[in-house]
Amino acid sequence: MSDGMDEAKGFMKGFIFGGLLGAGLLLFYAPRSGEETRKIVREEIEKVIAKGKGFSESLKEKGEELKAKAEELKAKGKKS
Repeated sequence: MSDGMDEAKGFMKGFIFGGLLGAGLLLFYAPRSGEETRKIVREEIEKVIAKGKGFSESLKEKGEELKAKAEELKAKGKKS
């Protein structure tokens, strides 16, 4: 079970790092004014944060499902 959590943490770190790296590269290669660039970067960062929150919620739900299944199996084991 910890392997799955380690994978999820690694994915999340990579996801956030990739989003930040993309936003940073946008600053260097965008042929726009500073104000326009800041607006775009802000929007992209908000998207990354929203996706991260969605991923976090998904992990939380999966964890709760696994916990419920484990408790169910534990109860079945006690009956046997």
